[in-house]
Amino acid sequence: NVLNVAVAADGSFIATYTIPTQPAGSYNFSTDAFPTVIFPYNVTSDLSLSTTIARVGDPVNVGGRGFQADDAVRVYFDGNVVALPISDANGLFNATFTLPDVAYGNHTIYAEDHTAPSPSYTISIIPKLTVDHTTTAAGSIIKVSGTGFTAFSTVTFTLDGVTFGDVASASNVGGFSNVELTVPVVAAGS
Repeated sequence: NVLNVAVAADGSFIATYTIPTQPAGSYNFSTDAFPTVIFPYNVTSDLSLSTTIARVGDPVNVGGRGFQADDAVRVYFDGNVVALPISDANGLFNATFTLPDVAYGNHTIYAEDHTAPSPSYTISIIPKLTVDHTTTAAGSIIKVSGTGFTAFSTVTFTLDGVTFGDVASASNVGGFSNVELTVPVVAAGS
């Protein structure tokens, strides 16, 4: 890329240069005026995430830049490989993965090619609750399932201030499945 700038009478100049999209590595930006000046710079890997707050089962897109050209990349979620994209000739990649069954809180995403890992980023998992039906009569039984709750915690269900059940979230993933609860008597339409 060529950047033309005006040089002041004292020999100084001010210029803004946008680093082009290119693979990881060391590069030089130089002047062609006398004396030649070389400005070295490094391109390193980085990521962008489609979201930083999500629920178990949501898709997450990870974009990478500054990776080695045409290289196998591994995308990690909490240290486990969740995607295996190939970077293009410019060191770019895109990959989508589904958030695994994990507990509430912050989790780490990073990627690496054969040379080095990218910076780590945090994605926050928030709870997700599903009910087998949302319209029912008092005294009816509903089935509830949840993911992304705090690990080893108790989830309490209330309707208009009336507690009608508790369930312990499963081990380290903060989930439970098809728990039967009896709907309490409350004012109609609540």
